[in-house]
Amino acid sequence: MKNKILSFFGALALICTSFSCNYLEVVPDDKSTLNDAFKSESEAQKTLYGLYSSIHDFFGFQDSPTFVGTDESITSQKGATYWYPYKAIIYEEYSINDPYFNYWSNQPSRLKKDLYEAIRKCHQFINRLPEVPNLSEQNKKVWTGEAEFLIAYYHFTLMQFYGPIIIADQEFANDLAGEKLFKSRATYDQSVAYVVSMLDKAAEKLPAIVLTEDLGKASAVIAKSLKSRVLLYSASPLYNGNTELYSNFKNPDGINLINQTYQAQKWEVARVAAKDAITAALQANIFLYETKVKQSADPFQQAVYNYRYLFVDKWNSETIWGITRTGGSETNSRYIIPKIAASGSQRPLGNIVPTFTSVAQFYSKNGLPLDVDPSTKNMNLWVYSDPDKTALINLNREPRFYASIAYDGGSYEFGGSSFTIDARAGQTQGYASNVEYNTSTGYFFKKWAHPDNSYNAVSNKYNSIKYPFPELRLAELYLNYIEADVEFDGTLSSEGLKYLNDIRKRSGIPSFEQSWQIVGGMPQGTQLRDAIRQERSIEFMLENKRFFDLRRWKIAHVELNKQQNAWNIYGTTKQDFYKVVKMDESGQRKFSSPKSYFLPIHIQDINMNENLVQNPGW
Repeated sequence: MKNKILSFFGALALICTSFSCNYLEVVPDDKSTLNDAFKSESEAQKTLYGLYSSIHDFFGFQDSPTFVGTDESITSQKGATYWYPYKAIIYEEYSINDPYFNYWSNQPSRLKKDLYEAIRKCHQFINRLPEVPNLSEQNKKVWTGEAEFLIAYYHFTLMQFYGPIIIADQEFANDLAGEKLFKSRATYDQSVAYVVSMLDKAAEKLPAIVLTEDLGKASAVIAKSLKSRVLLYSASPLYNGNTELYSNFKNPDGINLINQTYQAQKWEVARVAAKDAITAALQANIFLYETKVKQSADPFQQAVYNYRYLFVDKWNSETIWGITRTGGSETNSRYIIPKIAASGSQRPLGNIVPTFTSVAQFYSKNGLPLDVDPSTKNMNLWVYSDPDKTALINLNREPRFYASIAYDGGSYEFGGSSFTIDARAGQTQGYASNVEYNTSTGYFFKKWAHPDNSYNAVSNKYNSIKYPFPELRLAELYLNYIEADVEFDGTLSSEGLKYLNDIRKRSGIPSFEQSWQIVGGMPQGTQLRDAIRQERSIEFMLENKRFFDLRRWKIAHVELNKQQNAWNIYGTTKQDFYKVVKMDESGQRKFSSPKSYFLPIHIQDINMNENLVQNPGW
């Protein structure tokens, strides 16, 4: 008999504390073992833990299309697409024969996670749960809610990558002739309705928050928060009355898969859902994080600490849902932290770095976009300042910039102390020929790198502080509310303004009104929309949000086709290094519209199901 069942304590440890090991599947294929999985309450609990194992590691950059897959960051040009699979996305190196990332099925692909199979197992768990002898009504209720939440989460993950999906609302057959392969896709609105209904059902059954030993598992606050995201996406331009791209995106019966009539009311529905989630989160004592780990009498420096430690202080006050089943906290940080040694297989590599787009995104110290602030908008900031020993673009920025971005001449906290970054060619953190790991732009990230991580060159050991990835945090709910608030009627309400200023206060920048008063008053219309989108892009940089935001805003074909620049990383002098040049990449950035807005469904799945239509452009 195949034994794919985790021990109780092993499974619990994986959910609560492991950051590098994968869950094992606990629901096996053969009948005898399946019966064993429901023969007792403890065995059923192990099976429940296994349902979480299909949560894909989008935080681990070597398994993710989203973490480095936009214009926020880049790795060095010498890395092969096999090891840096996001490159298949930004250089459009994927196809219907080789989607590279495949979440739809088990067809051959470089990286795959059959989420329909995961959904089937969740339904199977719910259906078999009544068979468990002496199962308490409380556990039956909560465990059913967890499975319903995961059904919703896996459906929504599919929707993020594929748009309209096949709704798997029951336990379908587990074979190639199974009913899921013969169904047609539901419309996007139908898909949203189903996911929202499952999240509502789950929220009614789940506790508001989970106990410490269950961190990482579903709760009512998590379900409400995910609902907020689902409805915000549904109201967005890509899915709401998109006649430009999807007028001919139809099922074989002629039904449009993306609705063709814009509905402003969807933004109001999203706003209400965000408010409901915010209320639930605040009642559960979830609040914007301000660190106690590092303190400073200087308010500006304290704001830097607040944002820096938000991401590495595990299970802090702002985390709504932390994903623990990820290697990202260790692997990503080692690729983010600048080189401090010339050799050593476990040394920091300084290979995931910010683009100039990210560097320019952050506000000035006055809390304004650089092209709006009178002190910066008419200046060439991409030049070297000898008195400051760095470029003007790196000076007089908001605290989140200094918490997130590291630059030549600036300091970097590592191993309990700090060092000055020397990024010119031949220097410690600079370009080295015939080496794969180099900064492509002359910049580095601080975000996600715990200041107490360390490296011992003698033992070649990298020591990292492990933390969960905050898949959902309170700031997202605030910004969901704000975006829906503005998009509904073009204005920012007093409540939306309060949430925005709460984030800005934590971030150490003036209130929205104070900042914009410098240029005559609060922005209106398109300028207000752009300001809210920029706030979101700054706050969630390198958090897997921009990949989907650019798409749902229907501007990915504009933003992701832009030329990326860099400092001349091959320069050995300040004069040569501080020249703006075209970034040296391993491919040509390409985003075709409408083709690249969704991943393609594998051609074998299309061929097997005559009712299944391919995504537009493929």
